[in-house]
Amino acid sequence: MKIYTIIIGFCFLCSNVFSQTDTLKTKPKETTHILKAVEITASKSKIIKQQPVNVSVIEAKPFYNTNVTGLDLMRQVSGIKIKQDGGFGAKTEIFINGSTGKQIKYFIDGLPQDNMGETQLLNIYPVEQMERIEVYKGVLPVDLGADALGAAINIITRKEKEDYYDASYSIGSFNTHRLNFSAKKQLSNHFFAAIQANANYAQNDYRIDADVPNEFGNNEKKNVKRFHDLYKNYNLKVQTGVTDIRFADQLNLSIIQTGTYDEIQNNLTQTQPYGQAFYKENLLSGILKYQKNNIFKNIHLSGLLSYNKLNGLFTDTSQNVYNWEGVVVDKKMGGGEISSSGNLLNIYTNVFNGKITSTYAVAPNFKFVFSNTLQDYKRTGKDTVAQKFYGGIDYFGTPSAMLKNIAGLGFEGNLFKSRLKFSTAFKDYYANLSGYTIEWTTQTIIKQSLHATAYNLALAYNLNDNAQIKTSYEHAARLPEVEEAFGDLMLIKANPNINIETSENINVNFLYNSNKIETEVSGFYRDVDNIIYLRTSQFSGQYQNLLSARVLGAEGSIKYIPVDDIHLNANITYQDLRNQSVIENSGINNERYKNARLPNIPYLFANAGILYKNESLFNKKNPLHVWLNATYTHEYFLYWEVDGAKELKNRIPTQFLQNTGVSYAIADKGLSFSFEVTNLTNSKTYDNFKVQLPGRAFSFKIRIYKSNTKQK
Repeated sequence: MKIYTIIIGFCFLCSNVFSQTDTLKTKPKETTHILKAVEITASKSKIIKQQPVNVSVIEAKPFYNTNVTGLDLMRQVSGIKIKQDGGFGAKTEIFINGSTGKQIKYFIDGLPQDNMGETQLLNIYPVEQMERIEVYKGVLPVDLGADALGAAINIITRKEKEDYYDASYSIGSFNTHRLNFSAKKQLSNHFFAAIQANANYAQNDYRIDADVPNEFGNNEKKNVKRFHDLYKNYNLKVQTGVTDIRFADQLNLSIIQTGTYDEIQNNLTQTQPYGQAFYKENLLSGILKYQKNNIFKNIHLSGLLSYNKLNGLFTDTSQNVYNWEGVVVDKKMGGGEISSSGNLLNIYTNVFNGKITSTYAVAPNFKFVFSNTLQDYKRTGKDTVAQKFYGGIDYFGTPSAMLKNIAGLGFEGNLFKSRLKFSTAFKDYYANLSGYTIEWTTQTIIKQSLHATAYNLALAYNLNDNAQIKTSYEHAARLPEVEEAFGDLMLIKANPNINIETSENINVNFLYNSNKIETEVSGFYRDVDNIIYLRTSQFSGQYQNLLSARVLGAEGSIKYIPVDDIHLNANITYQDLRNQSVIENSGINNERYKNARLPNIPYLFANAGILYKNESLFNKKNPLHVWLNATYTHEYFLYWEVDGAKELKNRIPTQFLQNTGVSYAIADKGLSFSFEVTNLTNSKTYDNFKVQLPGRAFSFKIRIYKSNTKQK
C-alpha cells in the first residue's frame, strides 16, 4: 500500500497548494472564457490524446464512404491484434498491449456493454453511426466506471447539432448485405429526435479445408463450403431529448430493439461440423441519460440508468451427424448435435445498470472525479428437451445472478502552466454471484462474494509543442464476467467458483506530432495473476483461473504525409506473454511450463497502409480516395511450445494479408460509392484455435447523406 499512500499524499498536497494560490490567478469568469478558447482551437481528439492516460483515438468520419467495420479501424492502431471465430458476425477476441478477451471492457458513449447481447459489437456496429473510437491502454479514466485489467474501448456515437440523414447499402461476397440508416431532427431550440438503424445478413458460405472421411473411413483434406453459418441481425435505436434547459444541459431517452439469428457451424476447434443447431436472441433496452454542469458551484453531475431485457433461444435437437460436405453420415441414439441432453433452451436475461459521475473543481487546474456503477444481472432458462434427459428436472430454470458495484475516486490536474498533467485514482470492486454447475445429472448450486481494490497514477509531460512523454502505474483488478462464471449454456460450461484477476501494469509512451509526422513509441509491462483463461476440449470450453503471467512488450506507430495527397501509416507490436506458474499435469506439478510462452496468442504483428486522397477531382469538391492496407502476423504455436517436437507441432502459420479499395463522392449531391477487396491474394488465414477465415472477398457500397447546419 506504500504506492497508494504516496498517491493520496500527492493529491492533498496539490489540492492545498493550488487552492491557496487560486486568488493569485484569473477570476472564475475569465477562466471560463479561456477554456472556451481552448475548445475552439483544439480538436476533441487532440485534447483526449493529451490526457495523462495512454489513449488512441480513431476518427470515424473519414471512413463513412468506405465499407470498413469498427474492427477494421481498430486494426490500424498499434498494440492491437484481433482474432475472429469465423466470418461476418462471428465472435472476436481483441488483444491490446497484452490484455485480451474480457480483460478489455467495451462501452458505447460510456455505457458498459456487458450483457447487451450480440448486436452492439464492433464487428457489426456501423462506422457511419460513430464519431470516434477511443482505445485506452493501461489506466482507464475514473468516469468510465469499469474494472478492466488494462484496456478499454469506448465508441462515441454521432451527436451533430444540425439536422442530418445518412443511409448506405453494401453488398459483398458470401451473400453479405449491410444496410444502415441514421438521422436527426432538431424539433425546436431545445428538443430533438434521432434514429439509428442497421441490418446485416451474411451466408458466410466461404470455402475452407476440412477433414472429410472417404469410403474407407479415413479422413482426407477437402476444400468445402461452409454450409450452416448464416448470420443476420437488426438494430433499431430511437432517441429523443432536451438540451440546454434550466435544470439539465442534456436529458434524453433511448429505446433500443435488436434481433439476432446465428447458425452454429462447428465446435470451438473446427473439428466437428453441425448442420441444424442455431441461436437467436432479441434485446429490448431503455437508456435514460442526464447531464448538468455547475449543478452547484464548480460541481458537474451526470448519470444514466438502463434496463435490458434479453431473450435467447438455443436449439440443438437434431440427432444427425454431418460431415463437412453437409451430408448426414450417422444418427445419434439421443441428445443433440452439441450436447448429450439436446436443447430447446429459452434464456431469459434481465440487466439493470445505474451509473453516476460527478466532478468537483477545487481550483482552476484541479478537480476530483467520483464515479459509481451498479449492475444487477439475472438469468433463468427453460428447456423442455433437456428436462426429459435429466429425469423431469429443468436444471436451466435455476436462476443465475450477479450483483456488481464499481466505485472510483480520482484526482486530476496540471502543473507548470499545463506542461505536466496528472491523474490518480482509487477504485473499489464488489460482486455477489449465485450460479450452478451440471455434471451428468447432478446440479450443484454455488454462491460467493468477491471484493477487490485498485489504484493508479498517470503522468504526462509536454517537452515542447510537438512532443509529449507519458508514464503510468496501476494495480488493476477485474471481477469475473457473466459468461465466465455462468457459461453461455451452449459451448461454454459454467464455473461459478471463478475468482478475481489482478495485475500490476506499467506503461511508458513517447508521442510526437507535427504537420507532416505523427509518431508514437510505447513500452508496457504486466504482471498478471489468476488469469481467467478459456480452456477448451473437443465439444465445449470452460473459463478457469489457470495461470500467472508476465507480459512485456513494445509498440511503435508512424503516420507520415510526404505530399498533400499521399498519407502513409505503419505500426508494429511485439508482446511476450510468459507463464509464471507451475502447471499441474495429472496431479503432478510440472516446472517445464515456467517461463514458457502462452499458446495460441500472437506475439509479433504489424500493419501498414498507403492512402491517396484527391479532394477536388475534376476541379470539383468530389473526393477520390484509393488505399492499400497490409497486415502481417508472425507464426505462433496453437499449444504449449515446450511440449513435443517443434517441427511436429500445430501452429498458426505466418500470415500476410492485403486489402484495397477506392471511394468516390459527389459531394454536392450527397452521394458516394466505394469498391473494396479484402484478402487480395486469397491467402489461407486462421485465428482462434486454427478456425479458418474467409478468403478473397469483394464488396460494393453506395451512400446517400445530407446535413443542414442550423443558423443561430
